[in-house]
Amino acid sequence: MKRREFFTLLCGALVTWPRMARSQKSAAPRVGYIWIGARGTDVSNAGLRQGLTDLGYVVGRNFILEERYANGNPERVPGLIAELLALNVDVLVTPGTPLTLAAQRATSCLSSA
Repeated sequence: MKRREFFTLLCGALVTWPRMARSQKSAAPRVGYIWIGARGTDVSNAGLRQGLTDLGYVVGRNFILEERYANGNPERVPGLIAELLALNVDVLVTPGTPLTLAAQRATSCLSSA
């Protein structure tokens, strides 16, 4: 290979490399979290955040935390779960039996469709 051809190839690779690197970058995992009460009234969220921090995960740096709150209105829960599922969360955290059952109903509808 001649020197001119080599430099042409090298310059072409340098121009396309940033675009290739951006396209290969995987999206940060999304964690969905739902709580029946208002923001700040749940201790499980603090525990979730601390546990993930202890494992080296930092919100906004290497994962995204999508939080939804029903503000004490249980009728809002199915809609909030649907909203989180529409965001394609990788995992859905549901502290408590009523929320877990609502998430199970929502996700079993998806698997049977």
